[in-house]
Amino acid sequence: MTDCESEVEIKDETQRKTLVVLLLINAVMFFAELGLGIYAESTALIADSLDMLADATVYSVGLYAVGRATIVKIRAATISGISQLLLGFGMLAEVT
Repeated sequence: MTDCESEVEIKDETQRKTLVVLLLINAVMFFAELGLGIYAESTALIADSLDMLADATVYSVGLYAVGRATIVKIRAATISGISQLLLGFGMLAEVT
C-alpha cells in the first residue's frame, strides 16, 4: 500500500511541475501579446493574449486542484469550463 501512495505523490508532483511551467509560459505570452497588440493596434493579438490569459487561469485552477480530493477536482474543472465558456461568449459578442 505504501508503494501505491508514493506513486500518487510522484504523479501529483509531476503534474504540479508541468502546470507551473505551462502557467509561466502562458503568463509571459499574455503580457507579450497584450503589449504588442496594444502597440500595433492589433485586435487579433489582443484577442490571442486573452486566450493565453484564459489558459493561464485554467492552469492556475488545475494547479490548485492537484493532489486534492475528487470533489475539489470536480469543482476546479467546472470553474475552468465556465471561464472558457464566458471567454467564448464574450468574444462572440465582440465580433457580432
